[in-house]
Amino acid sequence: MGRFAHIADAHIGAWREDVLAEINMEAFRQTMERCKEKQVDFIVISGDLFDGNLPDLEEVNEAARILRDVRDAGIPIYVTYGSHDFSPTSTSIIDVLASAGLFTKLSSTEIFLSRDNEPIRAQFFTDEKTGAKLVGVYGRKRGLEREYYELLDKPSLERAKGFKIFVFHSAIEEFVPRNLIFSETIPLSLLPKTFDYYAGGHIHQTICENPSKYGTIAYPGTLFGYKYNDLEELAHEPVRGFFIVDFDNTITNITFEQIVLPDVEMVSYKVDGFSPRKMADILNNFVKSRNVNGKIVLIKMTGILESGKPADIPFNEIKRSLEKKGALIVRINRGGLSGPQPEIGESQGKTREEIEDEVLQNTVALYAPESGGLEDETFHILENGFSGENGVLTAKSLIKVLEDERREDERRSDFDERITRHALPVLGLGVK
Repeated sequence: MGRFAHIADAHIGAWREDVLAEINMEAFRQTMERCKEKQVDFIVISGDLFDGNLPDLEEVNEAARILRDVRDAGIPIYVTYGSHDFSPTSTSIIDVLASAGLFTKLSSTEIFLSRDNEPIRAQFFTDEKTGAKLVGVYGRKRGLEREYYELLDKPSLERAKGFKIFVFHSAIEEFVPRNLIFSETIPLSLLPKTFDYYAGGHIHQTICENPSKYGTIAYPGTLFGYKYNDLEELAHEPVRGFFIVDFDNTITNITFEQIVLPDVEMVSYKVDGFSPRKMADILNNFVKSRNVNGKIVLIKMTGILESGKPADIPFNEIKRSLEKKGALIVRINRGGLSGPQPEIGESQGKTREEIEDEVLQNTVALYAPESGGLEDETFHILENGFSGENGVLTAKSLIKVLEDERREDERRSDFDERITRHALPVLGLGVK
């Protein structure tokens, strides 16, 4: 008999707000403590343990402490890269922690070296205590790992005997929930058959299926998430956690272990035809009527105001009022909110440059950043370089850079690098 935990998408280091960063770390800490309580024999992490290949070192330090405690408790951990913590050009933090002995890295770049489209022979790792055999394929951004599956020597993997776990970080198109969109997926047919358990990552919702000719295909979902949409999902479906799998020669039981996270209070407003003052009144009523103590508060606003501009709505006052009532953090999503669309006069007889100037004056020049939630340095960069006349100049300079065309015989990667190199100084992000 054996028992293992299956975890995915912890995204440690994703949040810049201290409150959300600590909630995320606590979710990981709680998960690992539960693994020890449940006396699992080993742990599988299916990618995106970290949100980047070189995350904030303070968060890495805390995560390393947690991982070390699990290792010292005699529980080995097996990890594969995800699309966030893999790096094709430099050492990832996954490599560093694996070299330090905190876990075993299931996939490595050496394993996947192939010449002239020769089949790729992946390496099994055998868990000493249970005899379970594990093999991993790492994830890459934009689904670039698909080639690995196409070249993978599946027959050699399928012939292997024993209890087998295939660890991967890709969205299988047959199992992607309808409410989620992925730029790239892979078909189920690219996975090797005869495995007992397919430990998936990348899809941030809980999935556990048993398709014909395959073993159990499982995605535990994210522990907390890394973006606003994950917080929205937590408001609608407040269940996050990981799988615990019992097995002998085959799987005997699978349970989902739920972890405890703060409640999410969410409200959405369609503001078409409203004035900033009316929206201020609506938001103030929301503040007065809701119990937000100890909760994450999300406010989403979309539509076109009848008058004024989004900056006229007192968002900072609303946030402070909710925080005074005990909200852990307040996130206001107004990406879909705008003021009345400016009227652009007749363009007849005007040159392209004149029309361009008029459009930029009526749009970019009116942009005004808000200081709420921004570091002072970031706010000043936005204010000085992206609003008013300076914003118009920045926009025109960026347009000029982006108008450049790919040169004859220039590789796509070289073209992208050249455009990026020229664009960064315009945005104040590179050396001029």
